[in-house]
Amino acid sequence: MTPPSRRTLLLAAGGSLAAPALRAQGGGYPGGGTVAVVVPYSPGGASDVVGRLVTQGLQEKLGGSFVMDHKPGASTSIAARHVARARPDGMTLLCGSLDDLLAAARARPEAISYATWGVGTTAHLPMLDLGVRAGANMLHVPYNGAPPALTDTIAGRTDCMFALVAACRGHVEGGRLRGIAAASEERVRIFPAIPTLIEQGFPGLTNNGWYAIQAPVGTPEP
Repeated sequence: MTPPSRRTLLLAAGGSLAAPALRAQGGGYPGGGTVAVVVPYSPGGASDVVGRLVTQGLQEKLGGSFVMDHKPGASTSIAARHVARARPDGMTLLCGSLDDLLAAARARPEAISYATWGVGTTAHLPMLDLGVRAGANMLHVPYNGAPPALTDTIAGRTDCMFALVAACRGHVEGGRLRGIAAASEERVRIFPAIPTLIEQGFPGLTNNGWYAIQAPVGTPEP
């Protein structure tokens, strides 16, 4: 597991605790015992409410016992570092999503970077819109194409990006990227656990890609 500002992804339609739904095998939570759900903020805020919903939902669906463990500070890095160093046995989880990324960006202007495939592209403009709405100033890192942008996001050289579902599906399913939001009007069918930007407080913010076949002006219509 990586800090919430690393290797995260905003899904663009076409071709997000935001991860594919957890499933317990054989009934009940596999690890048994009490699972710590680490919340990177102090008690009483919005993340506390979300954390309670998450722990309750996990307990109802998976069985076992889930409790919140608040570890605020250092723009969520303390909590992320604690979980990253925990035993990988499923008994220590991190509660995070889009809010964590934007909170880190607001706390440290231009310290959080996002990759695109160029200025004015469908990966760049929606991120500008998101930043303005959220009051978060992130650093734009343009690349000469989508593949190198996605490669560097996977490697952690940039923190996040908008990417087409078709391009990032395998990386999300393989755990190399973490989906935190879908830039579509409804949740993406293959990632039903990843909420849309609209659901997370950004009404009307969508990013639907499209392609066209074009010809020079004056080409005979037939």
